[in-house]
Amino acid sequence: MNYGVRMSTKGWSVHFSVAPAIAPVIGGWILGWSQWPAIFWFLVLFSAVLWFATWRVLPETHPPEARLPPVPSRLLRDYVGIFLNPRFQRLAAASAFNFGALFLYIASAPAFVLDLLKLSEQQFAWFFVPTIGGMAAGAWVSGRSAGRVGGARLVALGFAASALAMAYNLGYNLLADVPRVPWAVLPMSLNAFGIALVFPVITLVIIDMFPGHRGSASSLQAFTSLVLNALIAGVLSPMISGSGMMLVLTATAFLAVGWGFWRWEVAAMRRAVGTRG
Repeated sequence: MNYGVRMSTKGWSVHFSVAPAIAPVIGGWILGWSQWPAIFWFLVLFSAVLWFATWRVLPETHPPEARLPPVPSRLLRDYVGIFLNPRFQRLAAASAFNFGALFLYIASAPAFVLDLLKLSEQQFAWFFVPTIGGMAAGAWVSGRSAGRVGGARLVALGFAASALAMAYNLGYNLLADVPRVPWAVLPMSLNAFGIALVFPVITLVIIDMFPGHRGSASSLQAFTSLVLNALIAGVLSPMISGSGMMLVLTATAFLAVGWGFWRWEVAAMRRAVGTRG
């Protein structure tokens, strides 16, 4: 795998994961000094700043000769071809369900922080700072491991770290009458660490499958994750966020499904290599 691409993907994965984690913290700060409509005015201002920054300081780096023409029919054909690729489906599902185990807690943060942990609107950092810290630590390890540790080994270590986090979380919920910080949030940090090891590797495998359509493949991977996250936030989280045990059991199920899709991919690649041999 290209070292530069791996490093850039690592940085992108950090931002992709940190953004939904830090947003509730900022929202809590805004509610501390104003009413809820101020959150939307903040988003308007933030969007304007992003638009201006993109326009002024973010140049296009893709070579003109490598750019795809914006022809809707061709773009749709490319997207369909990528999405129907069985290997893409396995890898995108492994990445989406793996991150879904953490996003379930992010989507359930109001209930988890306010109702289960009995903290205030200004104390969301108790949950999100350890989560972001774990993600940053995992991204740092992933970057340091680039070119030194194989991708499959990093994915195995990442899933192992997340599994350990789930085991601790399950044990804590079984033994603790009332969840308390910091013990209740430690598994989130370890889970985020594991996800940060897995995500860049799977993303690189996906974009390397489609060298002429890297952007399309990456967009579809993100789309797959966003659809699952929308279902988690809009359907699943409201149903189970009132119970710490239901949260950990569901998160464990997401992790197991993600790991299952990854093992399916590994087995398929071994069969393919054996057939060619």
